[in-house]
Amino acid sequence: MSTARTLHLVPRPHIGPDPRRCAQHVGDLILSARNLDGRPLEEVAPLAGLTVDEWLELEAGGAADFCWETILLIRQVLRCDATWMAYVAKFYKAAQAQ
Repeated sequence: MSTARTLHLVPRPHIGPDPRRCAQHVGDLILSARNLDGRPLEEVAPLAGLTVDEWLELEAGGAADFCWETILLIRQVLRCDATWMAYVAKFYKAAQAQ
């Protein structure tokens, strides 16, 4: 004799990405791009309209405190490609949910 088993799925509320972790990913991507660029922070930060401390804050996960235009300036200064920008855009958008 066979017993049929039914799997009952319990709906779960949508769990989105953690904005703090996404902001940290943005910072990590910027840090990696800056390291590949090779120029010192004191040279690149002013080119993006930032102080060294502001740039370091962004790399430390403060993306939610900066406008999208700042990210675009950083991309231009570091000469990052479209693939890099796609990752940054995805995580930046999620970081703004804070």
